[in-house]
Amino acid sequence: MARPKRVAVLVNPGSNRGGDERDRVLAAFERHGIVSVPVACPRAADALGAALRAAAPHADAFAVGGGDGTLHAALPALLAIARPLGVLPLGTANDFAASLGLPADVDAAVAVIAAGRSARVDLGAVNGRPYLNAASIGLGAEVTRHLTRERKQRLGALGYPLTALERWRASRPFAAKLRWDGGERVLRTRQISIANGPRQGGRVANPAGGLATGRLALACLTARSPWRALVAMLALRLGLGEQADGVVALEAPRFEVTTRRSLEISADGEIVGRTPAVFEAWPGALEVFVAEEAGA
Repeated sequence: MARPKRVAVLVNPGSNRGGDERDRVLAAFERHGIVSVPVACPRAADALGAALRAAAPHADAFAVGGGDGTLHAALPALLAIARPLGVLPLGTANDFAASLGLPADVDAAVAVIAAGRSARVDLGAVNGRPYLNAASIGLGAEVTRHLTRERKQRLGALGYPLTALERWRASRPFAAKLRWDGGERVLRTRQISIANGPRQGGRVANPAGGLATGRLALACLTARSPWRALVAMLALRLGLGEQADGVVALEAPRFEVTTRRSLEISADGEIVGRTPAVFEAWPGALEVFVAEEAGA
């Protein structure tokens, strides 16, 4: 799109850096000659969506400052509004921003929006609810449930692996039936992740993945010990999931997952539902501002 003239700016004061950076964000837009339309950031998702929709007639683009959870909460309204999104990475892991190749510095992130270069990227969806990075069943959802805001702020990106190790000891394996176009498997596992992009939980979990493939990457952790699971996760990080012992890696535009007992599902660090579930790729569903050197 062309360089935006008026940008609706929402900064979550409860995110890792959001409380300190709001004034800096608004000043950065002013330096670029862009009119900022401040948007309040209520905690309730419905109220957040209403605030974004109310700003839509006054802006030709949106900028959301916070972490992946803030972006996830804003996503349904942003899709309905259909304006380009600028991401200001002010959270803990900032996986979506990192997948887009965006700078962590606020001034540099605003400069990307001011340049006006945009691209369309894929989203994932679980039971019709969109997500940015990845959804999880099992251990990942347990981490989401137990990783408090205070712990995120205190431990930063280390909060994810440390909480995962703790929850491994408390978790138990479950049977899952996976169905996709051309295949079906029943596996015993502690963790299933269905990724839209390359990053999840503050790390690269799917190196071969991108945000414009039209496919989801499913990884099912079948390792029985935490140490074998660690080796399997390292293999995934290196892009060796298909060869790794203790992990089953699959790619498809759509997956159906059923479990013997209904289990919670997390996506982008939020609990979003329970199994059974249908996961789908939504190709090109979201327009985002990207840096010149980034490939969408």
